[in-house]
Amino acid sequence: MSRTPDYQLEHNAFGRLIFIGADGERCEGVVPVRAFPVSDPDNGIALVDAHGHEVAWIDRLEDLPADM
Repeated sequence: MSRTPDYQLEHNAFGRLIFIGADGERCEGVVPVRAFPVSDPDNGIALVDAHGHEVAWIDRLEDLPADM
């Protein structure tokens, strides 16, 4: 079942990914990290901040809104 995430993703002027939480807090330099198995690239992706902390989990890329 698809649901709209409670966060937004943007790119800054330098192309770095920005995570914007439901509370409006911005986290620059977020990196998508594929979970195992790597043979399944569209499922299980963590968004990780510069300190290595997971800020969001994406079960399936196809569940994200098209504008993300």
